[in-house]
Amino acid sequence: MTDQELRMLSAAIQSQLADAAVPDEVILDKAREVPELLQAKLPSSANLFLAAVSRGRFQLAKELAAMGADIHWRCEASGIGGNALNAARTPEQAEELLAMGLEIERNLSLRLPCQNPAVTSASRNEPEMMRYWLQKQSQLFAGEPEYLQQLFYAAIRVASMLNQYGTLAVIMADDELFPLLKEIYSREDTVDSIKLYQSALRRIKDESLEPRKKELRKILNARKKKLSQ
Repeated sequence: MTDQELRMLSAAIQSQLADAAVPDEVILDKAREVPELLQAKLPSSANLFLAAVSRGRFQLAKELAAMGADIHWRCEASGIGGNALNAARTPEQAEELLAMGLEIERNLSLRLPCQNPAVTSASRNEPEMMRYWLQKQSQLFAGEPEYLQQLFYAAIRVASMLNQYGTLAVIMADDELFPLLKEIYSREDTVDSIKLYQSALRRIKDESLEPRKKELRKILNARKKKLSQ
């Protein structure tokens, strides 16, 4: 098979992965017929394994892994921003992927192509997965308090910077995370950003969070007044 033929076949397989009506067995049969597909780069820059996890076809991903697909494939261009851990949709999936040997990307900056899964989850407004990854890494890297402090700060900052309302509500309700959010707001250095944060608070409707919203508004107002002087 020529490189061009493989690229064309990879594009066709990627379309089938995106179509829930296409059974897993159809894709598996094609991978058995053309083993080169297991290591091929799809148009999305993922491989079959990573694309299957991203599309929520987790059982298919596991079968592709058993056939020899590269489970450590990292994708920079498709919005995944790392390996399959960033594409896991549930804590259970993440646990299975970790058991398979996938490693957590420790980069905490959105400016680089591959990010930590906690930061990625925060940027996508996935509070359940963000909380899972923060807790999981607290266990795995318990001996690295400086890294964990940076991790928590980075995830919360991304959620606040992107005004991810659902994730912000979870952070505000969490006794461990809320103090970090207050610290981030107290350090904001532009009035425009403060106005965005204030707008985000207005969109969070959970009445139980009103006392904490009041705290945050007080911090933001004080910071805006100082910056305006």
